[in-house]
Amino acid sequence: MVFDKFWELIINNYYLIAIIILGLAGIILFAFLPSGKKKIPHFYLPFSILVLVVFYELLATYMVANRVLHEKIHYLLTSDTFKGWNTWVFNVFNYQLSKILFLLLIRENLNNKTRKTWVLYLIGILIIGSLGLTFSEIEKIHEPQPVIYFLGNIFLIIASGLFFIDLISEDYFLSLNPVEFLPFWYITLILFQSVLTLLSDVAFEYLAFNQVEIYYLFNYTSMILYFLMSIAFIMLFSLGRNTLLKNTEI
Repeated sequence: MVFDKFWELIINNYYLIAIIILGLAGIILFAFLPSGKKKIPHFYLPFSILVLVVFYELLATYMVANRVLHEKIHYLLTSDTFKGWNTWVFNVFNYQLSKILFLLLIRENLNNKTRKTWVLYLIGILIIGSLGLTFSEIEKIHEPQPVIYFLGNIFLIIASGLFFIDLISEDYFLSLNPVEFLPFWYITLILFQSVLTLLSDVAFEYLAFNQVEIYYLFNYTSMILYFLMSIAFIMLFSLGRNTLLKNTEI
């Protein structure tokens, strides 16, 4: 019965189906990469992000289907009354863990050591801030965590900005055509999605109750940006390099 409900929820969610297809494509292509490249952060971090997104989307869906298990997990996390929300899944895996992976990915594409250190500080602040706010229950794990959402998105925007500064100021990138550089595309998409999510979160109460169409537009646009980002990751695995043209690989 639980599996039937779980399956029904999947097949009625076109976004989730697309996420699964993109994730499976990424896993298959990553599996065919030479073993040496699988150990390189430029490859295993995008792979980790694809796998993580499929995992938490399926987990969130399963929590809706299996209310009994969901309730048990809820009371392991908090003593508050169980309301059936699966918010904790997205809080932990999307707004915290995935943001850390994205920051690590951006950091790997930086050449300037000082900027790489700055991103490392951002990661540390995000981890400490998220743990502190969650365990102190200033922001409960099973409820919306607006401060953590804000930190994750603003740090990604800052890190993306550091990448573009690197791109135009470092000799390392001077001979590179950004249009042919896959990290340029997926970091641009990370930046756009982070800005969009930040605006959506900040204006959530107003949009959700007064401008529902705009709220949904923000959500759908964010989904499209993630699809494009996933395609960039899949191209990375398919080509086995971070540039579209073989002779321009760096």
